[in-house]
Amino acid sequence: MKVFFWIYNVFLLLVISVIFQNFSITAVGMIGILILYFCCRDLENVKYKDLIAVITIAILFMLLLYMGLIEKFGEPYYASDDVRYEYYGNLLFQKNIFKFKDIPYIEGMFYAKGYLIIIAWIHKIGSFLGEYSTISPRVLNLYLWISVAVLMSKKMGEIVADKKIVRKTFALLALFPNALYIASFVYRDVFIIFLIVVSIYNFEKLTEGFKKGIFNGITFVRIPIVLFCLYGLYYSRQQMLYVVAIIFLLSLFQEKLKPQRSSRVIVIVAATIAGVILLQFTGGIELLSEMNEGYSSYLSDQAGGLSGMIFSKSLLPFGIFLRFAYGFVTPFPAALLSLNYFDEPIYSLVIASTCFGTIFQIFLLPYLYKGVKRMDYPAIKFLGMYGPIILTTFTFRHFIMVYPFAACILAQQIEITGYRTRKKYAVYVLLLIGIAAAFYVLLKLF
Repeated sequence: MKVFFWIYNVFLLLVISVIFQNFSITAVGMIGILILYFCCRDLENVKYKDLIAVITIAILFMLLLYMGLIEKFGEPYYASDDVRYEYYGNLLFQKNIFKFKDIPYIEGMFYAKGYLIIIAWIHKIGSFLGEYSTISPRVLNLYLWISVAVLMSKKMGEIVADKKIVRKTFALLALFPNALYIASFVYRDVFIIFLIVVSIYNFEKLTEGFKKGIFNGITFVRIPIVLFCLYGLYYSRQQMLYVVAIIFLLSLFQEKLKPQRSSRVIVIVAATIAGVILLQFTGGIELLSEMNEGYSSYLSDQAGGLSGMIFSKSLLPFGIFLRFAYGFVTPFPAALLSLNYFDEPIYSLVIASTCFGTIFQIFLLPYLYKGVKRMDYPAIKFLGMYGPIILTTFTFRHFIMVYPFAACILAQQIEITGYRTRKKYAVYVLLLIGIAAAFYVLLKLF
């Protein structure tokens, strides 16, 4: 199956290259295959045939979105960021800049400039095989996202005994339409969550090895991997280094963070204090405050109705709770009512899939709530990612950084929840959605 996995993926990339008449897509895609293959090391709960199915569906989704964007906007782009990434990436390529440390100051790209190097390298690869293609970074994003799902399936396998639940949760995470939508653009967010997950996964393995006194070849490979990921994060999304640092600290005390341990509260409080001190002395609090003010002002100006009301509220005392709740229904599925299904069928289909993704996400909230309430290590990792996003940017595509950590909690809670309780949850959530939808329609009418 490993050989067939390689043959199938290369064949798939060649087909895409022929369609777009650009063989740099295959070259860049093979880097993605190689990364995914290394992430599959010691993979037990997910089979290679699962990976092949997931990759095929993900590629088809990306191509569908590509066509939908052209149908809607006349070009395969949605916002200014994806265009700017490609523009400045090409500029770095033209100036022969391929190292993080050599990137000059670019207005509006100070915290994202590291991703421009990735685009510059893709331009360089394209220069050997014809030219750059916007499909190349999108294909790479998909392989990075599936690599994230694979690593999280390994973490699930450590806490969930039922292999079927692990396989289903892996498929759900890898093919979650909201995540595939984000990964199908030229955005840095998939690259960021890949660096975060790889760094945390390898740091956890290092701490486990040190505690057990296990020192082997792979142990010393993990150290440079962690350092490289942190280096990449510093240049690509510096703010997330604070979150990763706190998670690293808490990973050293995983055993003490189990719900039955009396020391759990002490460790959480100590980590919180340490995190605040770290933020204070490194300027993190000031940075987060500036980001919150900037994004809150932008969001309240751009959004209307319910969203505008939420983002116009100050964080304290009630704004933080409104954002915490609203984040679980983002992107808001009301777009289902405004899509132009007849004139823009492809684009409407893709956007509708993200709306249904949010609705499905709502059905999973009871399990997420149960898991977060435990305030154990997986719950703290989830909150560590969720908190900064709802407090600062609240941008839909940034929520992709939350999905992997939510998946572990969901797998764990679904396993320990009985069938009757699951049915009860589904009925309650369905009723809640019905009431909320009726209330929303009434608000719009009156």
